[in-house]
Amino acid sequence: MKQAKTGRVLLPLAALTVLGDAVLILPGKGSGKYLFLGAVTAILIAFLLYGAVLFVLDFLLKRKNRIYAKAILAISSFPIAAYAFFCGALCFRRFVRFASEILLPHTHKVWIFLIFTAVVFALAVKPNEVIFKFSLPAFTVCGSVIVLILILSGRDFKIGNIAIYSLPDAGTLTRETVPFLKSITAPALLIPVYQAVYEKRIEPGACLRGLAAGSLLLIACFAECLLLFGVALSARFDYPLYSAVSTVTVGPLFTRMDGVAYGLFFLTALVKTVLCFRLAVALLRRLHERGGGTERR
Repeated sequence: MKQAKTGRVLLPLAALTVLGDAVLILPGKGSGKYLFLGAVTAILIAFLLYGAVLFVLDFLLKRKNRIYAKAILAISSFPIAAYAFFCGALCFRRFVRFASEILLPHTHKVWIFLIFTAVVFALAVKPNEVIFKFSLPAFTVCGSVIVLILILSGRDFKIGNIAIYSLPDAGTLTRETVPFLKSITAPALLIPVYQAVYEKRIEPGACLRGLAAGSLLLIACFAECLLLFGVALSARFDYPLYSAVSTVTVGPLFTRMDGVAYGLFFLTALVKTVLCFRLAVALLRRLHERGGGTERR
């Protein structure tokens, strides 16, 4: 029963991590006309690498008492911890920058930094079950917001903005894909590692469904920007989805939908930052315990 429950709540946690800060800053400045193909390609690559990571982790966990498995897990702990910390810090920085520039432009950045730090810390020190429980309503809110944005802005969509009349060559597609590999594919690989560290097992189905859910929502956000602005204009904005949402009108009483975007960006950035920092700390703690000969049984 516990395993089934964990599998269900891992999906929203994984999906929110995939959205993370990517939903805030992507498609990204300087992108070319094939950026949508680049995003789709990066997500397909994510699934391939995800499967490989899941297989390796499952293999090692089933043989964790063998010398070679212990050696691989120990050697990989520090670089993964360093990368997890980097992803968390980058997500943290991007949200604080957005909040200081858009959400609270008249508030000193130091206060925004301290407030977000306090919220991240308050959630990060909670037991893993609390993180899972928090992610479920957060995912429901974020998914509902994205669907609502699509529905309300649908009348202004221009299908021609995402039409592709010729396929790119390999070099062009690679250039368009690389930014998404950095912001989507690579950070997503931390999700199965997180489960392996905290749950001592791997649930491939839950991990893959979470990746699929987050990827679909992210693609929907990209499509929102492109269908409203087109490729060239979307690539000029620092925060494309925010700019797209700010154009959505809802009758005579609500003229803009900025508020729902703030909640979306906050929740996804919070969950990804917490997951990355918790994973980094857990890996470093285990590395220290192994080095000190006090590894827990």
